[in-house]
Amino acid sequence: RLRGGSRVTRQTRRRIGVALAGALIGVSSPFWGPPILRGIPAFEVREVEIVGVRFAEPADLRELADFGLGASIWDDPGGWEEAISTHPLIESARVFRAGTDRLRVEVQEVQAVALIATPGLAAVDANGDRLGVDPSAHRLDLPILAGATLDSATGRVAEEEGRRSLAVLEELASLSPEFIRRVSEVVPLDSESLELHLIEGSLVDRLTLPYADASRAFLQAAAAIQAAEQRGTVVSADARFAEKVFVRTGDRR
Repeated sequence: RLRGGSRVTRQTRRRIGVALAGALIGVSSPFWGPPILRGIPAFEVREVEIVGVRFAEPADLRELADFGLGASIWDDPGGWEEAISTHPLIESARVFRAGTDRLRVEVQEVQAVALIATPGLAAVDANGDRLGVDPSAHRLDLPILAGATLDSATGRVAEEEGRRSLAVLEELASLSPEFIRRVSEVVPLDSESLELHLIEGSLVDRLTLPYADASRAFLQAAAAIQAAEQRGTVVSADARFAEKVFVRTGDRR
């Protein structure tokens, strides 16, 4: 009985008992519980929450995972995670219990790092693979990779210099996301270096970096630009040379 004379029904007692038993067994067992729990109807999956998606359709991910009849929150999540990760826009997926009959799926999508003209705009990831994302529909604000083309057979950026430039973009994005948001165009110069064109109002108009050890060169360039800013407006900086950064100041035209 509850206070005030209210009676706990048999069904309510059963639900409370199942929940408590599941919690107690779950605490003392591996995260994905023993077979006895998987057979209890109260633990059947009735709701699946998917978080972390921006481009992929949650319905497509649920279909890939196939959370079908009889699926239990205590089932091994490995199969679901592997199936969801086969989606071309998904980098990784983790499945967690979120209640007695709910699962939470946290996904990390493949990151678009640049746009290329095809002649329309296409989004590509750091490996140069074209992503199934409409840049106009999602308002992707990304740098343009100049001179790049897509291989008709693989859907990948054909030029090696273009792919190396994309790898540098990803490297710099982890180092300074704010800087990458100011890059408007990426121009591969040769087999050794690339040039970044920045939007109006940035500390520098153009920055030249080597493909190799780009992060080190970027940090050196940032320090040189900051020092040169005391003497005038920085137009360009070239950090292709070991331990040296050439900075040009003057009027921007």
